[in-house]
Amino acid sequence: MVISFKDILSKKEIKPNVKIKINEYKKSLKNNFLSSEWIKSCIKNEEFVSYNLDKLSLREIALFNKNKNKSQSEFMTECRRFYKEDCIPEFLKLFYNEESIIEFFENYKDYLLNETLKNANIIKFLLSEMLCNLIENTSFEIQPNDFDAYLPNQKFKVTSFENEFFFEINKLNKNIILEKCSKNQYVEYFEKRNKNKELVKLFLKKEECKDLENLKRNALFLKKQYISYNEFYLKPSKNCFAIKCQLNEIVHGDKKAFCIFEDEILIHDLMEG
Repeated sequence: MVISFKDILSKKEIKPNVKIKINEYKKSLKNNFLSSEWIKSCIKNEEFVSYNLDKLSLREIALFNKNKNKSQSEFMTECRRFYKEDCIPEFLKLFYNEESIIEFFENYKDYLLNETLKNANIIKFLLSEMLCNLIENTSFEIQPNDFDAYLPNQKFKVTSFENEFFFEINKLNKNIILEKCSKNQYVEYFEKRNKNKELVKLFLKKEECKDLENLKRNALFLKKQYISYNEFYLKPSKNCFAIKCQLNEIVHGDKKAFCIFEDEILIHDLMEG
C-alpha cells in the first residue's frame, strides 16, 4: 500500500508548538573552540577520528591507519606521496600540520552547529507529527543533550509543562528512541513508527537531479536503488519524478519531506510525476 503525505497532513487538527533552544549550545561551541585542551582531546577522540574517516575511501583509511603513529613530518611525506597533485583532505592535515588545525576547526565548528540544528529540526517535525496524530495540544522545547560533544548531537532533551525526556535519532540502527518518558502513548507512537515500512509517495524535481540518466537507467532493472538526496517535495510539479520510500525513514514539514537518518535513501521505484 502506498500512502501519501497529503493523507497524513489532512489529519492536522491542531497547530503544534515545538521550539528549538540552541543559543546555549552555540555559546558552548564558541568556548570549546577557543580551548586548546578541548581541541587536543577532540583530535585524540576515537569517535571523532572514526566519524571523519568514514568520509574517506578505503585506500585513504588504510593510509591513515598505516601512518597515524609516525612523526608529523613522516606522516606528511606519506600523504604527499599518496595524493601527488591531488588535494589532501583537511582531516588528514590535522596530523602533520599545526597550522591546519585552526582552519579545520573553524569549519568544523560551523559543521557541528549545522548538523546539530538539522537533527533538532527533524525532531521538531517528528514531535509535531506525533501531536497531530494523537490530537494533543502540548508545547515542547528541544535542546541538545551534550554541549561539549565532539560529534553532532543526535540526542536531545525535550521538555514540556508536565514532562521531560530524551529523544534520540539513532542513525546507526535507524531507530527513534525515547528515554525517561512518562507518557506511554509517546513511546508507543514511536515504537510503532520505527516498524512502519509502508510506502509514501514523494517528488523530486528533474532539474535538481545530479545523476538523472543513471537513476532512470537503474529504475529499468532494479526494484530498489539508493539515491543521494535528503529532501523531497510533498506535491508534484512540472518536470518531476515520483518516488516511493518507507515512512519510517522520512519525516515531513509543510512543503518538503526529509530523510531522518542519512543523506541518501533507499527508494522503491522511480516514475514520471
